[in-house]
Amino acid sequence: MMRWLVLLLALLLGLATTTALPGQVAEICDNGIDDDGDGTHRLDWESSAIEQQRLLRASWLAPSPRSGDQTAVAQESGEPIYELTLNPDTPLVGQFRLELPRAKPAPGGKSEKQVEPRLITLRGAVWGLESQVYDARGDDSPLEEAEVGKWIVPDDCKVVTWKIHFADTAKGSQAANTQQCTFFRENTWWLVAEPTAILRLDGSMDVARLVIQPDSLGPTGATDLGNGQWRIPPGDEAPEFYVVGNDHCEERIVDGFRIRYVSDNADRVSALGLLDAHGKAFHYLNRLFPDAESVPEKDRQLLVIWIGINAKKGQLGGAAGSRSFVANYLYGVAENPGANAALNLAVLAHEQFHQLQALCVSKENSFPVWVNEGLAHYYGLKALSESGMAPQAIARTRARFIDIESDVTFGLRELARQYHGGDRSVYMLFYSQGATFWSELDNALSSATDGQKTLDDYLPQLFEAEFDESGALPPSFLSILPLEAAVDVESIVNRYVGH
Repeated sequence: MMRWLVLLLALLLGLATTTALPGQVAEICDNGIDDDGDGTHRLDWESSAIEQQRLLRASWLAPSPRSGDQTAVAQESGEPIYELTLNPDTPLVGQFRLELPRAKPAPGGKSEKQVEPRLITLRGAVWGLESQVYDARGDDSPLEEAEVGKWIVPDDCKVVTWKIHFADTAKGSQAANTQQCTFFRENTWWLVAEPTAILRLDGSMDVARLVIQPDSLGPTGATDLGNGQWRIPPGDEAPEFYVVGNDHCEERIVDGFRIRYVSDNADRVSALGLLDAHGKAFHYLNRLFPDAESVPEKDRQLLVIWIGINAKKGQLGGAAGSRSFVANYLYGVAENPGANAALNLAVLAHEQFHQLQALCVSKENSFPVWVNEGLAHYYGLKALSESGMAPQAIARTRARFIDIESDVTFGLRELARQYHGGDRSVYMLFYSQGATFWSELDNALSSATDGQKTLDDYLPQLFEAEFDESGALPPSFLSILPLEAAVDVESIVNRYVGH
């Protein structure tokens, strides 16, 4: 398992950079653009190292229809239907049910009994996350687990059921990057994480629907499909997160996006100014993507889930899904609230960049891991300047990652080769060295144009550029940069990116 990036604060404060705070910062799993084919992005701010692979809309309904009506409407859509049943009397157990489509005949097969072997898969387990699934059954008979996170489904199986165990975490110690389904006893609500709870037919790229029962619990998902149903994204998209039983919601419209914020403590989140800061950062990041205005209205819904973590107990991190976020916010150290808020927002802004990129940039354009993570990290930090937060707190946070004095042993392309060769320890350098590279390039472009242009102005061309297998910056992108910056750009690329 690959470890998430962890950065030290002055006194080992948690998230990627605090100054005099205890704690650690874990990675935020940005499940937006998929560099490794696992559907997720992760950014870990822990000072120890990076663990696990990179894996990356909510709507509060009026009273929902009866469960039977929900299922009937879902069936009419032709999409797979998942039913999750929760019971407040046994809050640590969830029961899933899925009706399976008929197995497909094997290529060239003539007999209906001659079908391709079917597997049902838990995406998160394949990525290295801890599975919360147990007692998987096909038509009430136990399923054989072929390998970690994969069960064999009999040819004639019609219904698969399984149970999930919700984590019962102590207050202030739930690290969002673990993507664990969790029951929060203090306010009696559940977080359902698709990667560690929902089984999929292996290879299926279908959009599915989730119905949570009883509907009186007030479930909320990332994409409302109406009639008490919530969208489960296809297998080639980032995963999703759902909230059940939490009524601490605030809705805001930012640049035409409907953003709903759910938290474990609305007063604390408000006092930290996180909603206002996120709105300003989102406004800045959204401007970087020219095609954002063309995103369909149904996709312009986002869900942000804030979970407090005590600086003395755990890690600060998060996970960004297709249209939803789960992010920690740091509390418990009153002497430096400004630094806390900047770190909290840096985690979310990194993931927000990935999510907007997933929405607005063609899936045909696949970027090297060093580009995806370094660029998102740099713009997550750059967005802090647009957030209205204290300049000193912003400067301290940036300085933890952007360091032009730091030695460069290997270029980013070589680090990517080492990573894909199995060395997960280099992943943290995609954030620090990557962010430093993009920062230096940004400064060079601004200097060459007397401040008239920055890297922001060239991002559309970068998003359209095609990278070859070498992972080098495409000539089509480098050729549009101003000639006045050519010498500096070449020097910066050679130093940080390499050959």
